[in-house]
Amino acid sequence: MQNPATAKQVLDLFERLSWVPGSRAQGAARTAYIFFDPRCPYCHQAFDELDQQIPIKWLPMAVLEPAAGGERIVAELLKDENSGPRLPEAFAGRLPGITPSPEIRAKLLETISAFKTMYETLGLQAGVPLMFVPRPDGTIYFQSGIERGDGPKIIATFREGKP
Repeated sequence: MQNPATAKQVLDLFERLSWVPGSRAQGAARTAYIFFDPRCPYCHQAFDELDQQIPIKWLPMAVLEPAAGGERIVAELLKDENSGPRLPEAFAGRLPGITPSPEIRAKLLETISAFKTMYETLGLQAGVPLMFVPRPDGTIYFQSGIERGDGPKIIATFREGKP
């Protein structure tokens, strides 16, 4: 997203969604947002490569099948605002999950709706992780999926604006 005004609107939208703070998200001036399913191995890879390096707000959702299992984990993550330290447990498959309340289910549907809107607007094939990394110049770099070696490039984009 090369238009800083549009980028700001997108980041404002993400800020209103239900997110889980990464290890460096507290008080950061700029924050990356990553849509993820805690059962996704690529999302786990993104977490391992990026969470300790840049501020991230993780946008949890259940898009892999069976969705019910993912919803239980997401509900556990969203049940309170201090669940960031539980992200490693979720990615390792050790977070048991809870039945989503109607409020949490509504939050989950709102996140999935924003996820779908982003894919449709950007003309991408749906998949996770979907990463939005703000650059120092106010634009956003976005990437769907992650491959080996992408972590350092994403970190450099966040810090220096270099793709």
